[in-house]
Amino acid sequence: MAYENNLVLDLNFDLPAGTTTVIDSSLSQANGNVVNCAFVAGEGGHNCIQFDGQGYVEISENVIPVAEDFTLLARLKYKPLGSGTKFGFSATVGTSASNEVWLAIPADTWGDLAVVKEDLTLRIYWDAELLETVYLPAQPSGFAFLQDILSTEYGVGNIATAKAYNVAIPIEAEPEPGDPVYQITVQPTALSFTAAGQTKSFVATATKDGQPVAVEVVSKPAWATATTSSVTAQANAGGARTGSVVLRPVSGDVSASIALSQAAATGTNPDPVTPTPTLNYYIDGTNFKAWNIFVSESIGLLDRPKLKAPLKIAWDNYHGEVVDLRDKRVEARDITLNCFMYADGKLDFVTKLNTFLDVFQRNGTQRLTVEIDPEKPLIYEVYNESGISIAKRWNDDLMVGTFSLKLTEPEPVKRIVKFTRTSTATTHIITLSSNTALTIYWGDGTKTEDVFGDNVTVTHTYASNGDYFTEIAGVIEDIKDFSTNGIIVWNKL
Repeated sequence: MAYENNLVLDLNFDLPAGTTTVIDSSLSQANGNVVNCAFVAGEGGHNCIQFDGQGYVEISENVIPVAEDFTLLARLKYKPLGSGTKFGFSATVGTSASNEVWLAIPADTWGDLAVVKEDLTLRIYWDAELLETVYLPAQPSGFAFLQDILSTEYGVGNIATAKAYNVAIPIEAEPEPGDPVYQITVQPTALSFTAAGQTKSFVATATKDGQPVAVEVVSKPAWATATTSSVTAQANAGGARTGSVVLRPVSGDVSASIALSQAAATGTNPDPVTPTPTLNYYIDGTNFKAWNIFVSESIGLLDRPKLKAPLKIAWDNYHGEVVDLRDKRVEARDITLNCFMYADGKLDFVTKLNTFLDVFQRNGTQRLTVEIDPEKPLIYEVYNESGISIAKRWNDDLMVGTFSLKLTEPEPVKRIVKFTRTSTATTHIITLSSNTALTIYWGDGTKTEDVFGDNVTVTHTYASNGDYFTEIAGVIEDIKDFSTNGIIVWNKL
């Protein structure tokens, strides 16, 4: 094989029952210690190793260069267990970010899984068919295969062979008739910068079935700006830094990268690096990051909730039906936050997780704040009804778990008002007219219910200085003569 010299791990599990050591046939000789696993009949009269959720194979040496190019190949089948039916892959960047994907592969079916990392691009294949492409923000510090099985400590499935290479190996499948063929080239493939604001050009050429197509930028480092033909370095007040710009044909399935490097600052740089905007999630005023929890995807934050069923009348001698579509009202809002968390070992993981879960046991609703902008955050009064299930792998060092946090906002239509409490202005005043009852959440954990009537004045005095975002929830469309000594942030959200 052309890449035999790049083989760093080669495990064949065609072994008899009772085997306790799997020999690594590569030059690494990183033999695996079998713990609580059985060897059973696999394909074509060969044995394979079986994982039932309680066992694993331990390799003490770090032979896979996770921060460099590598390829993982395995002949396997994963097994569903209970409600756990998914199989995925996760790459950890540093200790504060993860790139998780769930793979559309059949359960309980043998196939060839390949994971190829080239620079900052991960490609995942099943039977030589590309399933997912992941663009990493920086070099990873580790990776994991995932299953959404919560009743076992380890994975469930069978593996026949497993190999790893310290190079990115092309994985090619026979193209389907009619599938477009994309290609992209870049020149040069590396750029270096020595001064702030310096711009360097490159040429990126892409084709689809031999015809020119547009190029798009997929990812870039935070310290640079990039177009499809140039890169500009921002000011550097610290040490040398590196990164990559990844480009691809628009809608294409191939990519190319340009390696970037910037020299360290030689003195005080008066031009600060522009900070990268971040999206912060808070629950009852505490940032998710305080528990090392990060949100990879949110669903339902800005979706319009489902319309409540209107009154319908069907007359026998008329076509269709008569529907009352006046004064439309919506159902509660459903929000899903797909999260991951990391911790320094098992004890730290359990402690952080329990503290986070305790928030949702408090009386009343909890305030979810999504800080898309410090002056105009998204505000939701929510509760958790369905609980939280954590997919995890126990580890004495770095532990990573994933979960979906499902929240319900019972009063999904609201107006948001900001009030700044100072030593001379302590009381928030709201005057309004409404024929329907409203609930006012004052942003400090208290609320006033059943507010309605003509020219009703409601006040609230805050104990501490700071910014408070008051939520007026209900049939906002019916509010008249609204006035306040605060600032309206969202007239209707």
